[in-house]
Amino acid sequence: MIFSTRSLNSIVFVTSSIIVLFAISIVMYSQFESNKAAKRADELSQRWLTAIPLDMSYEISFGCMTSFSYAVYRIDGENYYEKNQWIETQEQIGISEIFNTIQRATTKAYNLDVQYNSQYGFPERVKIDWNKDIYDDECFYTINKFKLG
Repeated sequence: MIFSTRSLNSIVFVTSSIIVLFAISIVMYSQFESNKAAKRADELSQRWLTAIPLDMSYEISFGCMTSFSYAVYRIDGENYYEKNQWIETQEQIGISEIFNTIQRATTKAYNLDVQYNSQYGFPERVKIDWNKDIYDDECFYTINKFKLG
């Protein structure tokens, strides 16, 4: 008899098989969700890039361990950033750069949470935990006061 409920080897084999199948399904689901998030980010990024307004303004807040906030003005297709001491020494971040970060996070981050603007498709709120085992590696991005013109 190949399988018997009285045989310890049979019970161990069936239990191990169930655990392996469960683990495989979790990995496949996780991969599916990651691909779905990457696809959505790519679609909305393309939508944003093809219909980006020539004139708009918004306030961006972002940070990893520390936070910063400044205004961005887009006039005739050019971005202008509110001057402050931090801007002089760091890279300027706008909506397109946030989309790039989201794309990277879909494959590299432990956890990614994004809320997109329903009308224009840009990311309004982004929370990223890059590594579950590292304290204070979480980052956030927030777009507020978005206005056209």
